[in-house]
Amino acid sequence: MLTKLANLGGYLKKAIRTLISREYSAAFNKATKIYTANLKGPNAKKKNFGVEAIMNKINAEELFGDHNKKLKKLAIIDAVASGYIGVLPLKKGCPQTI
Repeated sequence: MLTKLANLGGYLKKAIRTLISREYSAAFNKATKIYTANLKGPNAKKKNFGVEAIMNKINAEELFGDHNKKLKKLAIIDAVASGYIGVLPLKKGCPQTI
């Protein structure tokens, strides 16, 4: 989708990128909450309740487009291990302005 945006203005391109990053952030928050609940709940160490099953489910349901950045297994595991549960994923670099 981003490759088809060559003819659009810079403002619209940044707005679409911001929307895509918000979708990823919402999916990341949901994945960390579900994974933490599964670690501590009655479904701990059961099949189809691990991080890979959660990642595949959320990628298929919420991040299904070609333009979306997909969740990775280690990103979810590292965030939960560091205590970033239900928080926005860590960003690198300066904040983007529109």
